[in-house]
Amino acid sequence: MQQKTAGQVAVLMALFNGAPHLQAQLDSLARQGTDWRLWVGDDGSTDDGPQIVRDFAANQPKDRVELLTGQGLGPGQGPAQNFRRLLQRVPDKATAVAFCDQDDVWPDDKLSRASIRRMRWARPRAGSGSFARSIG
Repeated sequence: MQQKTAGQVAVLMALFNGAPHLQAQLDSLARQGTDWRLWVGDDGSTDDGPQIVRDFAANQPKDRVELLTGQGLGPGQGPAQNFRRLLQRVPDKATAVAFCDQDDVWPDDKLSRASIRRMRWARPRAGSGSFARSIG
């Protein structure tokens, strides 16, 4: 059952050869009690990671999970460039952004416990060069 939040949380994950740990993180994300959408940027994985994401997406509501390959994400661009590209995909309706590592396992209430105020998505103003406020 989803808990009420201030809006949809955009979850961003950089992927590179993360197959050994990826399923556990995806399963922990599926247990979150909030409205979320996942964008996974693959940086040229040579393992089963992208297929694990596709299989996970097939068992989620339509358009909840998006696997991005190419599009300046890889191969070999590294996690910083990957996350920068993923940030550009966050839709206007997202009120928060969460960064997730491919080898994390989140507590079931991680997103619902997070302070949405501290994770507010801030659209950049023209010329500001700023994409998001600090989460810390």
